[in-house]
Amino acid sequence: MELEQSQITERQRNKISKQAIASQTLGMQGMLAFGNGILLLYMTTLGISPARIITYLALPTAISVIFRLPVAYKLDQIGRKKFGTLGVFLTAVGFTIIPIGGFFSLKQAEIIIVAGISVLAIGKTLFAPTWMPIIDSFVDPNKRGQFFGRLRITVQLVGLIVSALTAWYVRSSDDGSTAPVSKYIVVLFVLSLFLFGRLYFYSRIPEITKKDSRPHDIGLFKAIGEILSNGDFISFCLYIFMLVLFTAGCGNLFSLVEKNVMKLSSSYIILLSNTTMIGAMVGLFIGGKVIDRYGSKFAFLFCHLAFVFTIGLFLMRDSIPTPIIFVIIAHFSLGLIGSFSGLARSTETLALIPEHNKSLSTSVAMSLMLGAQALSGLMAAWALSVNLINPNWKLFGNSMSSFDGILLIYGIMTFLFIVTLSMVPSVLRKSTWGAMAN
Repeated sequence: MELEQSQITERQRNKISKQAIASQTLGMQGMLAFGNGILLLYMTTLGISPARIITYLALPTAISVIFRLPVAYKLDQIGRKKFGTLGVFLTAVGFTIIPIGGFFSLKQAEIIIVAGISVLAIGKTLFAPTWMPIIDSFVDPNKRGQFFGRLRITVQLVGLIVSALTAWYVRSSDDGSTAPVSKYIVVLFVLSLFLFGRLYFYSRIPEITKKDSRPHDIGLFKAIGEILSNGDFISFCLYIFMLVLFTAGCGNLFSLVEKNVMKLSSSYIILLSNTTMIGAMVGLFIGGKVIDRYGSKFAFLFCHLAFVFTIGLFLMRDSIPTPIIFVIIAHFSLGLIGSFSGLARSTETLALIPEHNKSLSTSVAMSLMLGAQALSGLMAAWALSVNLINPNWKLFGNSMSSFDGILLIYGIMTFLFIVTLSMVPSVLRKSTWGAMAN
């Protein structure tokens, strides 16, 4: 179904908003498994090395970055919903393949897991460029922050419940043995059903268009050139790239430290990831209203330094008699800051994208961000695989691991890149566009 944007009623806006939130809430449960420890623990139980695990977890973003721009350009030309629906279907199929690897030997399991992740990544590449333009077509520009807040709170709340149930299900037995791989297989198959649920709700969202809004086919490279000529938009994208590059991999590195250094149980690690989700929900609850009222510049200024504080707190966990206290605070802080900065990023992106070639424009921004996410994981995997960092070193008298060394580097670089805040338009001057509040 296709609707004309100027003819949408408020009742239709509310209905479409509910369908969009339901679609993304179901779909994101599988995607959250890449960062909340479920897939990491599944692959660890199979016996896959930490370096390979980090690489596999980074594959969806790496593959998506390669194909996203040409796909997004064609979507602007021929319409978004048809290929977006195909992408949602392939994402669900790819995720369903991943737990099948648990029935085979280690070598065969890795091949199956990589195949599933690759199919998922192709589906994500088709779906992702459609999402922001679809949201932009029905959300009131003055309520973007609140919409993203509601959307992400719902996603995180359901994710928290799913993660808590998973932690209970895979808890260690009375004799201290870890959960068998069969339990992770069951969890992953359930999450794949959630992804198929996304297909139902996404297919019911109408494609909303403006009259004569479909751009002319001027060629991919010329269209990209026009986008690159938008100085505010591109400088903001480059800032996000540099910030994400040294913060995106922190969650998985936290989990690897907890599993391989602190020797925590699988259920404990998942519960710590739940703490991250709780922090994210708090950030979303306050973030939408703060951004709509004061603008995104405060979020960027605050979050930049807060990321450094969070990494430093995690590294200093052994400075107190009960290290888990600092670990819990670091997880909560990581979630809060990540969601707060994510809201600011989404709000500013929608405010800066040009009227035409919206799928391509948002994909340029997302490609840089996803590329940074993939590189963040791949750099860590490379450093671990070549033993770049001494696995036993000292920081203020505390014993550190190679995972901690990577976190320290990430924290230092995040601090040094504070100078890149000058690339964010709303930080530089009073805003005059979209939903950016004064």
